[in-house]
Amino acid sequence: MKRITRLTAVCAFLFSVMPVSFVAAQHELPSNDLMYHAFRLPQSNQMNPAFFARNTNFYFTLPRVGMSFNLPLTYNELGFTYNPATNKTSINLFDLADKMSDNTRLNFDLDIDVVGFGFRVKRMFFTLGSSVAVNANVTLPKDAFDNLTTQGKNLVGVNNALVIASDDFVTLNSYVRLYFGGGYEFEQLPLTVGARINLLNGIANVNTTKTDIRLYASDEYYSQVVALMDYQIQSAGLGSYKNNKLEVSGGSPNNWGYTFDLGASYAYDKFLFSAALLDIGPGIHWKQNVLTHRPKKNTITFDGVDITNLIVGGQFDTSFAQAFRDSLTNVYEMKETEGGDFWYTVPAKIKLGASYTFLDDKMRAGFLFHGQWDKGLFTPDKAENHFRFNTTLSLTINLADWIEVMAGNSLVFDSHRTDLINPGAGIILTPFKSLQFYTMLDYLSSFYLVDCKNFNISLGFNILMSDRTRKSSTTTANVTPIIPEMAENL
Repeated sequence: MKRITRLTAVCAFLFSVMPVSFVAAQHELPSNDLMYHAFRLPQSNQMNPAFFARNTNFYFTLPRVGMSFNLPLTYNELGFTYNPATNKTSINLFDLADKMSDNTRLNFDLDIDVVGFGFRVKRMFFTLGSSVAVNANVTLPKDAFDNLTTQGKNLVGVNNALVIASDDFVTLNSYVRLYFGGGYEFEQLPLTVGARINLLNGIANVNTTKTDIRLYASDEYYSQVVALMDYQIQSAGLGSYKNNKLEVSGGSPNNWGYTFDLGASYAYDKFLFSAALLDIGPGIHWKQNVLTHRPKKNTITFDGVDITNLIVGGQFDTSFAQAFRDSLTNVYEMKETEGGDFWYTVPAKIKLGASYTFLDDKMRAGFLFHGQWDKGLFTPDKAENHFRFNTTLSLTINLADWIEVMAGNSLVFDSHRTDLINPGAGIILTPFKSLQFYTMLDYLSSFYLVDCKNFNISLGFNILMSDRTRKSSTTTANVTPIIPEMAENL
């Protein structure tokens, strides 16, 4: 028990000291997939450049806010225990580590569509707009938490070292996106194709693409714990972390890059099949305030520290923890290197969709496969490129010519977890013919906030100019008239 306690304390320090200075991430997988089959919504074009808002000649998108997060534990699972006699709050670290072994990813994604517009010219359509994205992610090795709670695990010797941090331990990506796209509806075929170029300008980036931190005991009594430190932390953008201080430079970001989007849709009877590849390309070329941090020592030995006051019976004493952390910081140093440049990819995504309309186009059932390559589709390095995917089933109902509601459920599969129940719902209101409001909540793991691990929310509004007579390939086979109730109101 004592040797596990010692390792727990050292791991707690290493996990805490690095993210304090370098918060970051590149996750992005959860997106509001209910939008994909919302054919009246201009934002569906962002998920497939072959889509254009149904029955619309011109649209102007006003600011939209989309936010999602994923936590390894809920608030209730943290297990806070308050002792009124000592006025202290404690956490059972062993119970916490056991729960963390089920999901070791924490991420936050924020997307803000600043402004955009689109218009049709006969069978062609064009889109233009801008947005800001912030993606932050911390991934801890699942095996580390499994081993911390496994009694009798042999950690003696370098060959039995415990991996506590690996590649993509912590990353951050923040950038501005300017996009221009277009599409074409074929006359003789129920086929629509679209493409888009995204110009990216990086604001801030932190990544740990090369990270390998391991712990092992020098003998069977665990009298010494040795940490093998091999990592590289890169940072770039408007801000820099120099000499233990965060500095923000003035001026505008100057870290340009690009990606491409491709899409297609094909209508057959009452079915619509579609596919899209998003963010294909090299990503962002970072060259502003580039810093690289590496350890001054690749091996650190911890010994001679009495931690019996730190954890007793699985309880964590925060007052002693700070003193323990300060003592370890004295031997934990990094060296800084300025200059250079690097490319950093934006996760590439694939979407495969199918929908079926029925009851005179008043109801639509949808299926969407959403996959993602974390390091892009054509990653230049040999680092492991995780492919993760979701599947969303949805049902959309036109309650009236100006009200559209939708509900769905997403099945999440990735290298860290599998969740089969993630419901979502949304509503689109167009009460004044040209003014459109919408809000959608997706990937909701629980209806109670204290039990919620992940969700995605999106809301905004648009200005539309309608086309009363146009036949759209986003309905059925390019020969189906536009929605009758929509035409009556327009």
